[in-house]
Amino acid sequence: MELSLNIALCILNILNIVLHGTGFYLLKCLYKNHRNKINQLYMLNLSFIEIMVNLMEVIKTAFIFYFPLNIKENSVAIEILYCIDIYQCFCVWIVYYLVMIYIALDRLFEILLNLKYPLYWNEQKVKYSIVLVW
Repeated sequence: MELSLNIALCILNILNIVLHGTGFYLLKCLYKNHRNKINQLYMLNLSFIEIMVNLMEVIKTAFIFYFPLNIKENSVAIEILYCIDIYQCFCVWIVYYLVMIYIALDRLFEILLNLKYPLYWNEQKVKYSIVLVW
């Protein structure tokens, strides 16, 4: 039963990687022609984060496949799984939530600072903020 659930999880994560990769590619292609590039940069970053999360889940599931019976006894496998969990938690999910806060603040300031907003928060500052968060 657990094996079939792990297989289903792995297939769904791979499907999610394909879907987010397609969305990332389409957003990148439309990036040159779109007028509101700030939101597009945030969405590109969110798609990349989702690809990273699902890739880590596929790696964890593959690790469980590789060490199916003795994973409880194998300390190296457990340490690698813990490292993947720590990477997901501190390097990916925190970035995801900070980008979501940026999006919420971006939309709030766009409403409040209607015409002055592009002067305060331009595309270059968005790129710097995304690099700073990573």
